[in-house]
Amino acid sequence: MLEKNSQLANRFGLNTKLYSYGSYTGAESDVPVMNIDFANVSEIAIEGDSVWATGGQARSNKVGFNNPLTGTFKLTTQIITAEILTLLAGKDVKDASNTIVFENTADGTISPYYTITSETVWQDKDGNKISEDLLFHKAKVKRALNITYDGAGDPIEVEVEFELATDDNGKLLTITRSDGTQEEVTGGEEDPTDEGTEA
Repeated sequence: MLEKNSQLANRFGLNTKLYSYGSYTGAESDVPVMNIDFANVSEIAIEGDSVWATGGQARSNKVGFNNPLTGTFKLTTQIITAEILTLLAGKDVKDASNTIVFENTADGTISPYYTITSETVWQDKDGNKISEDLLFHKAKVKRALNITYDGAGDPIEVEVEFELATDDNGKLLTITRSDGTQEEVTGGEEDPTDEGTEA
């Protein structure tokens, strides 16, 4: 049984699906606009700093306030499809074709938002498999392309980086383990009445 102190390790990648923002309900009938089950590396980075009210002659930290969390989700892949390049161009992946145009538009067009789900498997010290589901509630791809064409060495790889945002409920990322436990990451500020830690 999965406990809060269960010792887990992971050596698997993530299988990832993209959904048009607002269409994902968590039901099996939800239809993704893209499946990415070929990424070699998946990286999650979430951080949030604090702003401090200071006091005294030393102006030491007295009362702390959390700034909103920010984060990114980055995929690295050597399998490159027209859909991947369409994402990197900031276009809607539903419109992917074999002609991909990277352009600046004058009409104020913005890249679409997505809801992203990923799944992987952990293993505990007794060899039991623990499934894990990740839900990135709202994300927008960072428009960028960095490719090196080389006749030797490893195959070309590209990175697809999503900037994470919060949904209407302030949720950034939800992690669900196989026994139903959830760990939610929200992006809002803490209660301003909470007392900070004195430095």
